[in-house]
Amino acid sequence: MICSFVTHTLLQQFAEKSGKAVVGIAEPAAKLLDDDWPGNARELRNVLERAVSMTQHDRVIVDDLPARVQQFIRNEFVFGSADPSNLCVPR
Repeated sequence: MICSFVTHTLLQQFAEKSGKAVVGIAEPAAKLLDDDWPGNARELRNVLERAVSMTQHDRVIVDDLPARVQQFIRNEFVFGSADPSNLCVPR
């Protein structure tokens, strides 16, 4: 998927620029960014740059994304996971 490639490339650039060891995007956050992205490329770039700067993990999680992006999965729940970055709690 082209969007996945663009997302991953931008993520790497922002992680390198910020000096953070961010290596990827947790699955729920990736779904928000890749499935039917409602914005344009500039908006995706801005969201990813913000997410990399906000994250305290080695992967971007849903909570690192702006509220307007998070609202796209408010009805989706993850009840258990071996990776805590996959968990999201609806607000």
